[in-house]
Amino acid sequence: MTLSIAFIASFIFTFMASSIVACEPLSSPSIREVASYNLDFEVAKAVVAPDGSAVALVGRAGTGALVRFGEAGVVQISTGINLPNWLGYAPDGSELWVRGRKGNFARLDPHSGQPLSGSATWVTKAGETKISSPNIGKYVLSSHGKRAKAEGRIVTDDEGRLDFDGSVFIAKRPDLLLRFRNGVLTKENKGETKPVGVMAVACDGTCLLIAADAETMDTYLWTLSPFEPNPVRIYGRIFLDGGHAALDPDGVHALLFSKNGLRRISLSHSSQPETGSRQNRVMRARLSNRYAFISEEALGWRVYNASTLTAVSKPLWLDVDQTKAVVGLNGRFSIFASISGGFTLVATPYSEIRHFDIDSETALPQFSSTDAMLALRGEGGFTLFDSKSGNKLGKIPGEVILFSPDDSHVVSIGERVRVFQTGYK
Repeated sequence: MTLSIAFIASFIFTFMASSIVACEPLSSPSIREVASYNLDFEVAKAVVAPDGSAVALVGRAGTGALVRFGEAGVVQISTGINLPNWLGYAPDGSELWVRGRKGNFARLDPHSGQPLSGSATWVTKAGETKISSPNIGKYVLSSHGKRAKAEGRIVTDDEGRLDFDGSVFIAKRPDLLLRFRNGVLTKENKGETKPVGVMAVACDGTCLLIAADAETMDTYLWTLSPFEPNPVRIYGRIFLDGGHAALDPDGVHALLFSKNGLRRISLSHSSQPETGSRQNRVMRARLSNRYAFISEEALGWRVYNASTLTAVSKPLWLDVDQTKAVVGLNGRFSIFASISGGFTLVATPYSEIRHFDIDSETALPQFSSTDAMLALRGEGGFTLFDSKSGNKLGKIPGEVILFSPDDSHVVSIGERVRVFQTGYK
């Protein structure tokens, strides 16, 4: 199987089987195999659809397949792209895109797998607005017989939504947001397009954060619904973790980095930083509703009170070096190195669930999309555990696993492509 180095590194690690349950066993959802396919090509890239309905797979020679969850069989596709180096869906999931090493590009229907015609790289609809893209970063919007051209980055939330209170927004600059509504562009598309840094929709889809470049250290907070044409300017840069803004699950707080250190801010109209900050060199950061997870230089991951950023008292079993600790995406569960060796699965902040006697130098645990499951790789595949109870769910063969966004399905890729259904939704 041929996979990119980063893709392989995020999944390959060694699991040594001995483990101890640290609490009374609790009931856990089941996991069962519902489909298995022997493809006639070696998988190079794979991605789960943003709505969790299917998995797309492509090989080095341009062939591929769509496996739709809940349906028998696969849809064979031909991308015409040799040596693909990227596979993904359009922001709203309306198209499947494949890019080759030479810059060649293919657009496919995500349901039928048929090639999409036209010179635009993307054609979609948001409400009554039709959006097409003649090239990346430039858009033609039309509705009610009116057309407008806009340049910048289109605004979309994590679920691929493009329509915010009946409007489509394009960020031309961090401090200039173009709004297309009822066939009218609210601001003329004039002036230089300036680089837009991190951009994140928050406040349950009603506000938008746009960070400027590192030199200016500015972040702009826009209110999308109801739309306010003037943003709030905040001194500092929204902190990134793995390329994503460090927002809490409800999207009402964010971590802000400035010369004053790392602080949490409330995404209200005033957006004032809360008390407390971290002054050490912050390498990574993640935010939950009550806690901040911060990895500082030479200290590794630790848990902090989210509002004050004071450290939560660490347990005696915690190893000093936590550079290999893994924090779930929404911060409910983490896995930390133990001073006696191996890793301990915990509920935030440090409530022990289960200890795993695994080699902390080579192990790289992986949480599922909602943190509900923990995957550990061993010989012949992966062992899945319920994060809440620590109970073993089962073993899945394969070299790579992918989780659907709601964790209702798990896909393993190896000699065969296998689809598993879980009790998580």
